[in-house]
Amino acid sequence: MRRVICKSTYIEKVRDTTQSLCESLVATGEWSGRFGLDAFRNHPPQDSTYIARQYHFDSDSDVLTVKVNLANLQADGGGDGPETQCDAFTRVLNAGWKDEATKVVILILITDSPPHGIEDEDRFPGGCPLMAKLGITFE
Repeated sequence: MRRVICKSTYIEKVRDTTQSLCESLVATGEWSGRFGLDAFRNHPPQDSTYIARQYHFDSDSDVLTVKVNLANLQADGGGDGPETQCDAFTRVLNAGWKDEATKVVILILITDSPPHGIEDEDRFPGGCPLMAKLGITFE
């Protein structure tokens, strides 16, 4: 008998693992960073909800905020395979960093699709539009 696991089971596992990672970092007592979350979907007409959404970085490493933001994300729709994760990456570059601050960014990409610009049958063969506008290429 073949065991079938629904998509929501994987999503819940990713949410739990991400929260556990954040809690572990804070528990070291050495974490002085901030957590943030950038969610992404797709460009219209495949999706009309949002392209990328940034949940602001908090200043006190509040893991509960990360948990709430993750819980509110839903994976559905899309219309085609490629997604806008590269546009979400470009938003990280403009995440309200202080000019004088040392920036160390750890990105955890959770996706079930490649970025735009990789597949042959892509509506955006040049890559994510925001990324392309900034001159960022993906190889």
